[in-house]
Amino acid sequence: MLQLAKAFFVLSIAAASAIAVPTSVQGIRGSILHALCEDGHGGITSTTLDLNGCLGNKDGILVYPGDRYRETCQYEQLPSDVANGKYGCDCEDGTGKFKRSTIDLFSIVSNKDGQLSCTP
Repeated sequence: MLQLAKAFFVLSIAAASAIAVPTSVQGIRGSILHALCEDGHGGITSTTLDLNGCLGNKDGILVYPGDRYRETCQYEQLPSDVANGKYGCDCEDGTGKFKRSTIDLFSIVSNKDGQLSCTP
């Protein structure tokens, strides 16, 4: 069930200060997003973000804000989808059936001084 979504690409994740700060996403393992981010002072730092604390499952749909989506979702998207900012998986809809759901990571993740976080 756990699938390693590994990709090497660069995407811009908006900083909390509304300045685009480049982030190189290294991949997603389980619910953990791994990235190298500019720290705002000319350096690069390795950082992670547990998406399980950001995303939830509501009737088979990934939602933000939320939490513990991994309890009812499985089979994460392939790296090419993550490269486009789309993260998705199959989520249980409350009736025992699973359906594909995706969410735009660009709209929920921010980089502030080299640390990834979920944006409100």
